[in-house]
Amino acid sequence: MAHFRTTLMACMAVTILSTNQAMAQVSGSTPATITLTSGGLQMAVIGGPIELGSFALNGVDAQRNSIGVNGLGLDITDATGSGAGWNVSVQATDFIRSGGGSIPVANVGPNTGFRWNNPNLASITVDSPGTTTGVSANPAQIDMASNRVFLHALAGSGIGKFHYRITSSTPFQLMIPYNALAGSYTSTVTFTIGSGPSSF
Repeated sequence: MAHFRTTLMACMAVTILSTNQAMAQVSGSTPATITLTSGGLQMAVIGGPIELGSFALNGVDAQRNSIGVNGLGLDITDATGSGAGWNVSVQATDFIRSGGGSIPVANVGPNTGFRWNNPNLASITVDSPGTTTGVSANPAQIDMASNRVFLHALAGSGIGKFHYRITSSTPFQLMIPYNALAGSYTSTVTFTIGSGPSSF
């Protein structure tokens, strides 16, 4: 009888150990969720104005280049969360003279218009950890009378905070007609940002 009891106790010990091992493998789970909302597409004009200085009329059509842009540039933030890319266009109004008269900005002939020569003469940087890959400026001449795209980010790029700064002091060119009236003139240059890339 003593031998039988000893065998039974050993079997019970083995059974308890097996049950503990099975319980250690039991697990459960719960989801972790977060909702991200769009922070939008934003742009701010930095620096300026565009200075064309003074010019002495001489009775013939003349070209006047800008003499300074005073750190003109743009700060662009794409926090849309869409990855759609973006584009920036520019347009200028006619130069209006105080007291009446104007200088047109439309490029309707060889000696007319207000132009931007090579918007690519600029620096494009981005706050870390963003990348400037896929972000570029138009290297061609821009007619300032039309709402022309000069800077864009391809789809899947342009995400983050970007800084575009014109590095040339003489990129803008105004054609002054021979019959312009003497006086001070002012034009308004407007930059507009939109969603998605656009061809130059």
